[in-house]
Amino acid sequence: EKALLEICGWLVIRGIESEQVQSLLLAQQNLGNLWRKKALAALEDAHAQVGNTGCPQKLKLCVDIFRDRLNFNIASGVPNPKSHLERLEEAAKANHFLIEDGASQAAVRKVFQALKDIEGTASSVGGGG
Repeated sequence: EKALLEICGWLVIRGIESEQVQSLLLAQQNLGNLWRKKALAALEDAHAQVGNTGCPQKLKLCVDIFRDRLNFNIASGVPNPKSHLERLEEAAKANHFLIEDGASQAAVRKVFQALKDIEGTASSVGGGG
């Protein structure tokens, strides 16, 4: 009977951890979607300038949002893992030029608050981001 309880407990904890990972991935997708929408709108508004010598830096960065860069560098040491929250905060800083209006900033704050709640729950369950 004790083994059955331990198995059930283990299954519940793994289920919760799985839901937390899915929530983190959804938050990442939501932020990426927000940045891509803003970048696409900027590119649609100024599409004639893209590729020209006078193309503003902001438009070049907007084009870059849609590129998947591959990094073939090999680390010389053991990498220090970052949490989902830290990685998304770095991405938000890199894409800050796209979230200038109040509605976008509020959406980003809402996603980050949800992430902080999720990571707090993950650490209390015994997992971690």
